[in-house]
Amino acid sequence: MLTAPERPRLTSTSGARAQRPRGATGPNQSARIAGDAAATGALLLLTLVSAWGMFRVFAGNRWIAPVVVTALVVHAVSWGARQLRIPASVAVVIGVAAVALTSVWTLIGSTTTYGIPTGSTVSTAFHALRNAYRDIPNVVSPVQGTTGFVLAAALGTGLVALFGDWLAFRVRSALWGLVPAFVLFMTCCVVGYGPGRQWAVISEAGALLAFVLLHRSSSAGAGVPWLGGIATGAARWALPSGALVAALTMLIVVLVAPVSEGVEGSGLLGWRSGAGGGGGPRQVANPIVDLRTRLVELSNVGVFTVRSQVPSYWRLTSLDTFTGEAWVATNSYRGFGSRLPGVAGVPTGTRTVQEQFHVQGLESVWLPAAFTPVSISGVRGVGYDPTSSSLITSHKTSDGLNYVVTSYQYLSTLDPAQLKAAPPLHADASVAHYMSLPGNVPQSVYALARQITAGKESEYDKALALQDFFLGPSFQYSLNPPFDGYGLEALANFLFDTRTGYCQQFAGAYAVLARAIGLPTRLAVGFTPGTVQANGVYQVLDADAHTWPEVYFGPKIGWVPFEPTKSFSDPTAQGYAPPLPGSGGSTGPISEASPAAPKRSTETTVGGGTTRSSPTTTAVSGSHPGGGSTISGGWAATLVVLGLIVGWTAGNIGLRRLRWRIRRWRDGGKPAPRVLSHWSEVSEMLSWWGVSRAAAETNAEFARRAGRSLSSQLREPSPWVAFGVNRMASLATEAAFAPSVHTGAAHEAELVAQEIRQRLTRSASGRRLIMWALIQRPGRSPAL
Repeated sequence: MLTAPERPRLTSTSGARAQRPRGATGPNQSARIAGDAAATGALLLLTLVSAWGMFRVFAGNRWIAPVVVTALVVHAVSWGARQLRIPASVAVVIGVAAVALTSVWTLIGSTTTYGIPTGSTVSTAFHALRNAYRDIPNVVSPVQGTTGFVLAAALGTGLVALFGDWLAFRVRSALWGLVPAFVLFMTCCVVGYGPGRQWAVISEAGALLAFVLLHRSSSAGAGVPWLGGIATGAARWALPSGALVAALTMLIVVLVAPVSEGVEGSGLLGWRSGAGGGGGPRQVANPIVDLRTRLVELSNVGVFTVRSQVPSYWRLTSLDTFTGEAWVATNSYRGFGSRLPGVAGVPTGTRTVQEQFHVQGLESVWLPAAFTPVSISGVRGVGYDPTSSSLITSHKTSDGLNYVVTSYQYLSTLDPAQLKAAPPLHADASVAHYMSLPGNVPQSVYALARQITAGKESEYDKALALQDFFLGPSFQYSLNPPFDGYGLEALANFLFDTRTGYCQQFAGAYAVLARAIGLPTRLAVGFTPGTVQANGVYQVLDADAHTWPEVYFGPKIGWVPFEPTKSFSDPTAQGYAPPLPGSGGSTGPISEASPAAPKRSTETTVGGGTTRSSPTTTAVSGSHPGGGSTISGGWAATLVVLGLIVGWTAGNIGLRRLRWRIRRWRDGGKPAPRVLSHWSEVSEMLSWWGVSRAAAETNAEFARRAGRSLSSQLREPSPWVAFGVNRMASLATEAAFAPSVHTGAAHEAELVAQEIRQRLTRSASGRRLIMWALIQRPGRSPAL
């Protein structure tokens, strides 16, 4: 501990305005603006490169424009605020407003009035984000680009851009400024799916290096203290710092990637739960959630085309388990040659048909096929599940695939007599799974099922009675039902209250009522035939998405589709089911967007009063290659972020100590450089306390201002710190300009600097200590 130091000795450079070292000039305004713009552009590039990882998170390209535009606008607004010298606190508020407005304009702009958000805008955004938040724990990548998820992505990217800019140019820390973008990059790596990992890492490392280089270049000479006649130029700091950042990025990839086993160089940056090689579980998007998105948004974009001899409902898969919250499936897929394994026998005389599929924009892992596929050709990496009669690709999506499916066309050969002759099935191990219901299904549901089927003797008559019940006049079709959901509450509201819904409510309620009376059922998810073109090809759109129940009539007959949704008619069901009321027995193209179904704006996908609570994933397993990464594995992202924070803190403190030691070693024991080195450390400590040196200030001016500021901030006011800072400034000025400096001056500077560090550390609050640990902040001029 030192006693109060003597007052600074006045030298030839004390008291009066000190002369700037030779070769040091004030920053040129135009050069400063150009340098700041270049560094901002580099940070924008880093943000965009980091956000580009979302191509591994989202299916489709709907997210690109909102995310890119939001990043551009936020960085431009932040740069403009600095040029206009707007205070940091006000600039942050402006930046947050820019994030919110840009995200809204690019996604739900139709809800605004001349660009001004309204109550409808707030309500739409709130409901979209709320639904996305509910889906996050279970949704898998690649996720559908719903309004909620894309809005969240745009808002998140905007905040990354805003706080990255604040840390880089307000706090003036290059290394800390890149952290938000790097965390975004790591998050996309953890939850993302698909190839391109290596190029993503290389691009990220290059963007990090470019940003550090340009940031250091723009900062050189704009407030970095001059140490004697030596300028801390850009190349001196930029190259080592940028190389260190790039090396750390590569190191993270090397160390983190082998953490877990998966496909194509597994790990948190690759795929988890691979279902590849030796098999294993794979979480994929629940198709019934995708169905709702397609129906409500009513996109007229083509999803696939089919050249077929006959129209059909094109199946994706089936869901066999009702949890009380949602219909889900746990299927087992395996590879095959060309002919599909485990295809059940079909009645004599059944004909085979071929369908040529071209998938345009399905954005799903399933491959559409007609009922009862037998073989598939023209595509690789496909798995098949005989239980659900569905095909799945090992790729990110089936988009772009061309293949031919051969199917049995036996449904039209069935007749009511055959179905009435089917015996009741007992709930043995083979079918019990398809009859089970959760224990909290209301007794009123069982009572309604018994009431509808009272007096019906055969299983077929019961199934038909349930279908007729939903086709009756008391039920109405609407894509905007008062209650929209999957759970028991939505089911009860549909059956006993509103009796209004779309195919999901009709099919789900039918399947539950059928199970309540012992009929084995499952939900099929797919598309209606679509619209036949002049060349005989069926064009299937998003609006043709559909779901329907299937009832099992034993091994001799198998699964049989029914159609309880009003105004719909499966063209393959005409052999055993009577024409539906209102359909006229038509076998033409039917879609959920038919005139009987009122259309709903794509920008109001979630209305007030609706409910939605459902897991949005389903599990599959098998030996086919592939696999997805679930966002429910977000705990891994949290661990990565925490690890980065802990590692950054330890590295930050260690690098600061190392930098000081290297600086002293570089001084070579010479008194003048040693004094200037200690003055630089003191300047860094003062910057930590919010007193950064301006470019035009002399050492003495900076010391006087710092002393006044510290006197009002220290918890234990003492004149010592102000005297110590002034003494250090005097010693530094003498070391910069005097012909020679005595060794005693270097020793005195070391003792004074040590005392200042100790006193400032003791007086620091917990928040200030955290900032010291986290942020590298050499003494520089305050950001504009």
